[in-house]
Amino acid sequence: MLGRAGWRLLVGAAWTLAWALAPGKPEPGLALLEGDAFAPVGEPGGYRVRVHNPTEGSRRFTVLVRGWRGEEAEPAFALAWDVVLGPRASAERWVKSSWGGDASLVSDPLPDRAAAWGARAAGRWRVEARVDGRERDALHIAGMFVA
Repeated sequence: MLGRAGWRLLVGAAWTLAWALAPGKPEPGLALLEGDAFAPVGEPGGYRVRVHNPTEGSRRFTVLVRGWRGEEAEPAFALAWDVVLGPRASAERWVKSSWGGDASLVSDPLPDRAAAWGARAAGRWRVEARVDGRERDALHIAGMFVA
């Protein structure tokens, strides 16, 4: 009996080691999510999303981007970006939103805003980008609204 349990332990350890050391199957996914830490109230903010396809073939997938004000349960904005990437290709877009239920994808960066260092805090925000269908592949950022 002890011999059988020892053998199972050894096989389990070998499978675990192989799983940990073997490279995973490459999948397209998120490479970057970024935005200014301070979002002036009422002005559109921009959040850059970059995706990458490390595989040898073209891939089609959807990126979901949502933003929440404070601890609200429902997102203040949500949009989907359908992406088709060639082999070993990347793409990026900027999500533009003024946090009033509006959001759009733009291909050019938004103009830089003046620094808001002396502004008063007016709440918090958070943004999530996720590849549709894969719970583990998500990026999150957060910041403050300023007035």
